[in-house]
Amino acid sequence: RVVLKPTWEEYAPLSEDIVVELDPGMAFGTGLHPSTRLCIAALEELVRPGDAVLDVGTGSGVLSIVAAKLGANRVVAPDIDPIAVQVAAENVQINGLAGDASPAHIEISLGSIPTGASGRFQVVVANILAEVLANLLDGTYGNVPLAHPLADTGYLIMAGIIEEKAHLV
Repeated sequence: RVVLKPTWEEYAPLSEDIVVELDPGMAFGTGLHPSTRLCIAALEELVRPGDAVLDVGTGSGVLSIVAAKLGANRVVAPDIDPIAVQVAAENVQINGLAGDASPAHIEISLGSIPTGASGRFQVVVANILAEVLANLLDGTYGNVPLAHPLADTGYLIMAGIIEEKAHLV
């Protein structure tokens, strides 16, 4: 149901389409990569109205915006790249998800996995390289381990893992 539409393209949506307008700028996350598409398919299956979602390494914000449009009412979207944070904020604005009138609250920030959020997210998604995922899982970067914010009955979606690096994760 999710349709990723570049801001500069025209598209006539069908009634069941969830359209995400996107201008990736200099950030990762055009939505064309297979790992992004797999994350979107998983989000379509798993996100329920009212869920809290953590999108670690948000890039362009595409997965955060998808989660919000699927009904998540709180999305936390950190990234360690200041350019990505700026681009994600712009894409959230483009999709009408910024401000108090928005049905979802998307918190974009410079950083990594939030501290003090143990068990608060029904879905945690991270579409990053295998080496980075492994280090996030272990807390190697001095971060809270990636699964720590996940609710007991939550889902961890990880992508960006090529076959040659799968053993790392």
